[in-house]
Amino acid sequence: MRLLSGLISLLLVCFGYSGWAQTYSGSYMLNTPEGAFKIQLSQDGLQVRGTLSILDGTIYQVQAQVQDGEAAVGFVTSTQSKEYFEAFVEDDTLYVTLADWNNATGEPVWESEVEFEFARSGAAAAPGRLPRNPTPSADVSQPYRPAPAAQPGTPAPAPALPPTPERNLATLTPGQQYNAGTRVQSTGDGVSFVIPQDWLGGLRPNQAAFMLGSNTKPGIGLVIMRASASMADMDGLLNTAQNLGDGVVLYPAGAPQKTATDYRLNFSGGQYVGMAVGKLGPGGNGVIFFFGGPAEQQSYYNRLMQQMVSSLKFVQPQVSGEVQRWQQLLSGMMLKQMSSYYSGGSADGSYVGGSSSKTLHLCSDGSYAYAGSSSLGVDGGGGSSGYSGGSGEDYGRWRVEVIGARVTLVLQSQDGSSAMYGITMNEKGETYLDGERTYRVQSDRCR
Repeated sequence: MRLLSGLISLLLVCFGYSGWAQTYSGSYMLNTPEGAFKIQLSQDGLQVRGTLSILDGTIYQVQAQVQDGEAAVGFVTSTQSKEYFEAFVEDDTLYVTLADWNNATGEPVWESEVEFEFARSGAAAAPGRLPRNPTPSADVSQPYRPAPAAQPGTPAPAPALPPTPERNLATLTPGQQYNAGTRVQSTGDGVSFVIPQDWLGGLRPNQAAFMLGSNTKPGIGLVIMRASASMADMDGLLNTAQNLGDGVVLYPAGAPQKTATDYRLNFSGGQYVGMAVGKLGPGGNGVIFFFGGPAEQQSYYNRLMQQMVSSLKFVQPQVSGEVQRWQQLLSGMMLKQMSSYYSGGSADGSYVGGSSSKTLHLCSDGSYAYAGSSSLGVDGGGGSSGYSGGSGEDYGRWRVEVIGARVTLVLQSQDGSSAMYGITMNEKGETYLDGERTYRVQSDRCR
């Protein structure tokens, strides 16, 4: 069962998007107690050149190119070093990001990322903003470490958006809408994040993903939070075609990029693109961010993703009362689904009939045993007939999670694969797995 594919309905309604048409040409300054940083830029078409002066007197040469009519991406160089540079201008503020460049991976070392806000000369001076993850190499009062230039043809990573002002903390509640700037926290998953500027979000009842949409920006966003997650889960959910509905299918664009706690994968399909980032937390929990929409907005989605990831915070997940209730209801029980069909009654005596049975034993020690069988009988009349049947077994571990607003039975097979089923109960106490009637009785196999 592909959770992401099963969640998304096509919300890629393209609203008007004006972009940014301001020029980078001008002088910008950032005042600090130790002194001033200065940037002088000149734009000629898509080319942006200039100088960056830092506190120790080092002058860097800036060479960048405006991408998609929005951000300037390139490098700053001195006689001793070369670093990744990106800039974004809005009104009288120049947002600048500097980072080391990893030639082996062809992308910036985001752990060394430092962000600043420069004010255009004549406007109020902007205060510097500290790096999100301060490191000794991110000390801007020291010369930057040398880093090789990007290889020809290597796409530059997308520049960051200006930070979204964080206004309040809200505990995630199904059916409630959250505005931009709200830090939404799921205590059961141990995850919180900030709704980005120009976007709204909410979790629909009985849905597994937090949905993001905008009245002014095109595309769709998703946040899938998990109290228990692994890199194998990320790969199983993401590294496959994603069906957005209405004939829009996104396919993985290249191999995923993985570290011990980070999973990144891009998607493409026709006029649309998508990107997903998975993060694993220290408490065994995890989260997946996904953005998709028109291909011409890819740079914007990259920047939006960076902002969402930078706002992410992990805490220890708290076991919810709903999880405890379902664990008690299912522990030591057998879940059984049965079906049969028959079609016949013709004058020649022909018929088609069959049956299937599925049983799942959920033992109190967390193990499960599954058995399934099916049969098909055909009589074509006139003495011709046939029969076929099959069976299968599987073993592994089971658990209950609340994923989004949906109670989910998670099966982790001994072969490493996993499956997830939404589990519900009606007012009569009848159990359903993914909407299919399932009988729940005491297991005769668990000890």
